Amino acid sequence: MSDRLSRPKVSIRHGGNPLDMSIEALREAVSTDILGKRILIKPNIGFRSEPGAGVVTHPEVVAGAVRWAREAGAAEILVGDSCIYGVDSAEAFAASGIQEAMEREGIRMVHLDQTDPIELYIDNPFILESLKISSLAWDVDLVMSVPVIKSHMHTGATLSLKNMKGVLHRREKMRCHHLKPKNDSGQWASWRTLDCAIADLASVIMPQIVLLDAMVVMEGMGPLIGDPVPVGAVLASEDALAADIVGLELIGFTKEDVPHIQLVGIKQDRKDLTLADIDVDQKLLATIKTPLKPAIPEDVSSTYPYFMMTTRDACSACDSTAMAFLKTYGAEFKGKNQVQIITGKGIGEEDIKLTHCIILGNCAARHKKRGTFLPGCPPIPSDIKKALE
Repeated sequence: MSDRLSRPKVSIRHGGNPLDMSIEALREAVSTDILGKRILIKPNIGFRSEPGAGVVTHPEVVAGAVRWAREAGAAEILVGDSCIYGVDSAEAFAASGIQEAMEREGIRMVHLDQTDPIELYIDNPFILESLKISSLAWDVDLVMSVPVIKSHMHTGATLSLKNMKGVLHRREKMRCHHLKPKNDSGQWASWRTLDCAIADLASVIMPQIVLLDAMVVMEGMGPLIGDPVPVGAVLASEDALAADIVGLELIGFTKEDVPHIQLVGIKQDRKDLTLADIDVDQKLLATIKTPLKPAIPEDVSSTYPYFMMTTRDACSACDSTAMAFLKTYGAEFKGKNQVQIITGKGIGEEDIKLTHCIILGNCAARHKKRGTFLPGCPPIPSDIKKALE
């Protein structure tokens, strides 16, 4: 085994222009020959958000990835993602600033959910026997995962491996949140099914190149209404697992905080991979390390004290609907009676604390007589606003 494979390289750039730093980090970290190949650059544009808030990938980081790929001789460069249910991709692409940056670079953006699906079968799965992904993500020669680093209420954090969930086709993303443990799960039965699903996805489509956007990261209530934290860095690698381990160190998290990274390590027979095994500038990494607060759904009350958020075994669709509502409309209800927003199939009678309740989504339907029930999988943010009005 070569030293490069046994000791994966992760390059860091800090303190400069995001476009230039991205190019430099990729030049240093990547030796893969992409001359004449088709490459999909997959940023994180799952929500509608302006750039620089830690919600979507910085447009100039994506532009740097494009310029590097063009310099390296790629035959075709595509940039694309898919949004969560209820978010218009065209609006999200435009709001993110990435659409404008790609028009400047002469690159066509693609909506991954608008391509045909392809079904992939998984050997020795943790939980998924098969899954459907965008055929475009399968048909290209290389995929580059370019996420913004942020805390996440369901997976601990978003890094390069979690970002690949965006290649899942349409409602397949949602299915990963509603999985039940297999009868023969054995030792995997104690792991969250979503983490198992992300690891299974990584076993059939792994990004060959990673560029982590740490220009402005998000702490707290990620992936949508957390707080932006400037770091001013980018990280690049040909090894997604190594990149994510370095990314965890950067934000003060561990593999235990982000279980799907542990599971990918198990899948790859590299469960013991640590920072010490990675070729990275540890002095620079220690200098720029920025510990983040994790995402705890109940902490939403510190930002919106007039709402009580209670979630038990909910998928990101309903929780993201609630978060999107708070981000867009929450301030309009300041000073009014406190309202409890309830999501998830795990909600019990004892969790319902307030008279004024929004029971959100089909999974919580058995409690619909306890408040205002909004059906859907998921409902959309404006439904909550209408119900409250």
